[in-house]
Amino acid sequence: HPDPVFARDGWRCTVPACSSRRNLHDHHIRFRSRGGDNARDNRTTVCAAHHLHGIHDGTIEATGTAPYAIEWRLGIRPGRTPVSSFIGDRYRGACCVLPAVAAKRHQSVR
Repeated sequence: HPDPVFARDGWRCTVPACSSRRNLHDHHIRFRSRGGDNARDNRTTVCAAHHLHGIHDGTIEATGTAPYAIEWRLGIRPGRTPVSSFIGDRYRGACCVLPAVAAKRHQSVR
């Protein structure tokens, strides 16, 4: 399969901590249904499991540009912060603290 996106991504899933080389899918970071295009910087390689049971189920979110500036949010749950966040494969910790949570933490520190 001569897909240049797969070749660029080393023929492996780009979701952090996954190195699957099987059942690869070409994922549009900004969905085409939401105005995304087919440019290479809007596409990344993901395994079928992460694509179908993570991204399209809503528990994994990818934004940004490929290949190095994809922001991954893993473990998304309604009303709660994601479990972890990455830029590319660099860990950023728990992501996007909600303002109400940040205010509560600030009050408890005083």
